[in-house]
Amino acid sequence: NQYCTTTFDHDGFRDSGFTIATWVNMDAFPTSGDHWVIGTYGGGSNRFGIGFYQGGKFKIWAGNMNWYSVDHGMSTGTWYHLALVMESWDDGHVATIYKDGVSMGTYTVAIWTANTVREGPSIGALNLGAGSYPMDGKIDELAIWNKELSSTEITALYNSGSPIVLDSNSGDYTSSSSLTAWWRMGDGTE
Repeated sequence: NQYCTTTFDHDGFRDSGFTIATWVNMDAFPTSGDHWVIGTYGGGSNRFGIGFYQGGKFKIWAGNMNWYSVDHGMSTGTWYHLALVMESWDDGHVATIYKDGVSMGTYTVAIWTANTVREGPSIGALNLGAGSYPMDGKIDELAIWNKELSSTEITALYNSGSPIVLDSNSGDYTSSSSLTAWWRMGDGTE
């Protein structure tokens, strides 16, 4: 149940759209409440995150939507690639969650206001203080882009279960220049 709070500035996401992708290996799924992989709550309708909800569901949180959940069909002790793609306000403000390169659902976000509380997201919890809603598992290769990655790029990131290097383009992945944060988690680099 370790977590960290980042200083990552996510203020421009409302206008540019963004993508979050990571590898997760859960030791346990929540039986009540939430477990957050990454999340921020900036007050009002300025929030985003991906995590897990009781009953075997993903939980995605963006803008003012309280949350949307979808059955994830995951097991403990197995690595999975997760991605959240959030369209820009001009593109229709739609959030799409992916598991292992496949879309698990698309959700419309009604309102997203500018950030009024300048807190970066927490990794492994929600930044409501003192590691709120920590996840029970492992995270690897967590990355954020300041653009909407295409479904083809999400499939390339999954790479049939083998992580790729994100700071250079490879095959169908062509967005290395839009990579704004990358936490490699324990492999000796940031």
